[in-house]
Amino acid sequence: MPTKTDKAALATNETWRVLFLIPVCLMSIALILNILVFRYDSVEYHVENAEKDKAIELLKCIYPKEKKHIHEQIYNDLRS
Repeated sequence: MPTKTDKAALATNETWRVLFLIPVCLMSIALILNILVFRYDSVEYHVENAEKDKAIELLKCIYPKEKKHIHEQIYNDLRS
């Protein structure tokens, strides 16, 4: 980094580009995560919008070893 008094070096300095590219990299990572990792809405969202089938499908993913009546019970508990 040039010193603050060296105006000629500051005029040709290109390190500012790195500072502007950092958010681009972070937003690219966030976009990839949203597309590949966070693909599902929350169970609470489906319960609030009365989408019982989708909510129970997600509950089956969260609790795969539980029986169907347990998923129904969890759904009903979340509704109240």
